[in-house]
Amino acid sequence: EFLRDRAQEILELMGNTEAAFHTEASALRGHITIGCGETVAMDQIAELLAELHRQHPEVQFHTHSGDADMILDRLDKGLADMGLLLGPLRQEKYDYLNLRQKDVYGLLMPRDCELARQEAVNIDQLKSLPLILAEQTFFGHQDLDWCGKDALHVVATYNLIYNATFLVERGIGYALCLARLVNTKGRNLAFRPIAPELSVDLYMVTKKYQTFSPAVKSF
Repeated sequence: EFLRDRAQEILELMGNTEAAFHTEASALRGHITIGCGETVAMDQIAELLAELHRQHPEVQFHTHSGDADMILDRLDKGLADMGLLLGPLRQEKYDYLNLRQKDVYGLLMPRDCELARQEAVNIDQLKSLPLILAEQTFFGHQDLDWCGKDALHVVATYNLIYNATFLVERGIGYALCLARLVNTKGRNLAFRPIAPELSVDLYMVTKKYQTFSPAVKSF
């Protein structure tokens, strides 16, 4: 399994490297690989990619969705050109481009529950609820000073929010997540923001001193 994983990484690196050298003056080619956390800011990135695609239709795009640990691991191994991540996340070996956008936290809950009658959920109310947290939050990768993790009753964790929506519908707990990630239409789900507002900034992250391919440079 170790050798298989390494072989897959080597082949992917070889493919990306070869593609970078296939660029001709008349036509930009190659690959752009982005590791993405779950965020609606991906819509802004997709708009930029669409514009680049119109100008250079032979450039291929690859996205890998996951948490910060997975994305940074791919950056370290050269398997991603850049990562779209939620802040604050500061390590000296990376460069950070602030996208001047923010994601807002809220609580995903059953539509027919008592809490759904409120327009917002107060931070203090979280302490009395069975919560479903993102793994990054639960294992300390994101700051919980606004509430104090020890004061929370955590019943489950999730990596990506989609599967957690079914736990919420079944009444297992309330999922702390970012706004606009879950389509609640037609499901027994409702989203309510946290009050006062909890938000995180968004960053495009790259390795320091990284040499980009022509396609990535163009992006």
